[in-house]
Amino acid sequence: MTKNELAKQDAAYLDHLAGQDDDDDYKPAPSFPRLKIEIDKKTKDGKDSQFYIVEDEEVTNLGKSITVRPIYAQHTRALFKEGGDDLLCSSVNDIPTGEEVQAAHCSKCHAGRYKGECKPKVRLFCTVKVNDEWIAVVTNISTSSIKHWDKFKRRLDNNKPRALRYWWLTVEAALTHKVNGSFIWDEVEWSGETLTPKEDAAIIFDTRKQIKDYSGSVEGDDYAEPGDRPEYPPATGHVEEPQQKGTDSVDSEQSDLPF
Repeated sequence: MTKNELAKQDAAYLDHLAGQDDDDDYKPAPSFPRLKIEIDKKTKDGKDSQFYIVEDEEVTNLGKSITVRPIYAQHTRALFKEGGDDLLCSSVNDIPTGEEVQAAHCSKCHAGRYKGECKPKVRLFCTVKVNDEWIAVVTNISTSSIKHWDKFKRRLDNNKPRALRYWWLTVEAALTHKVNGSFIWDEVEWSGETLTPKEDAAIIFDTRKQIKDYSGSVEGDDYAEPGDRPEYPPATGHVEEPQQKGTDSVDSEQSDLPF
């Protein structure tokens, strides 16, 4: 979609979308399968990198580009005890919780702001188009991809004549392969947004209301990829962190994905 085309959309429909956000009658949040990334460590162009969905023991491969309807995003952080089995402190939207909370707010925390010891991610609930169906999933946008997610949101905030919200939209998410010396990883970029049709937007809003009543805590599956925890075992199979060529070691600076 070319620049400002979204601005030409039906103003009455935009008012309708904005009005849906005022309903605070939340319901219990459902559970979701996981959307992850498999990184191609063998080729420079990353032709075999792909998104995939994991539900129980079933894996669905989706390719390098997917159509997504974002629902609800939360900024998360996690600081693990030595060995990486237990959380010391974690946060959702910069409000820490855990056994040993390091600060009242993440912006004041030495472990995150100054030392970089805890890993930032964005936990994104969304629906993904698989064949002709929309599948609800949860994914974790890595540290290397957060900048693209933030850029996407700024573009929506600056839309004219009115700002847009990501949960109003259908958007393309695509993998961009990166190589820096001995490290290989993929980042997720966002483009081609269009307004979600009214009949489908109603489902998105209903699901969003359920998710906003989510517990808000960081879960083990949010930080279960190689490199997420100290002394994590060597990567095997599906991974989503930068990998060193010819080895299974992980770039220590890489803090994570939505994705």
